[in-house]
Amino acid sequence: MGKKRRSYSAEFKAACVAEARQKQSSVSSIARRHGLNHNLIFKWWREADAASKTTLLPVTIVPPAAPTPQSTSVALSVSFADGACLRIESASDAMVLTILDRLRSR
Repeated sequence: MGKKRRSYSAEFKAACVAEARQKQSSVSSIARRHGLNHNLIFKWWREADAASKTTLLPVTIVPPAAPTPQSTSVALSVSFADGACLRIESASDAMVLTILDRLRSR
């Protein structure tokens, strides 16, 4: 009968790889301490690196849409020479321009 293949938990693999990454001990000495072949730790290391890589997604760059004119609301106050006052609390830009044009033409 052949040898039964050993399986290791993800936590054990991660601990061995983390220990190897610290570079305080050689991979061979870590493998000997745990009764492993050093190639197995390198394999787990490559697998951990591959699993941690970010997957890039395709991106399409679309030019921005033409800006749309935004309507703003402004307050308008006009004082006349005879003491009269015209006050508009909320007016669009177009309305303010129309009023100013009419006042200038008088």
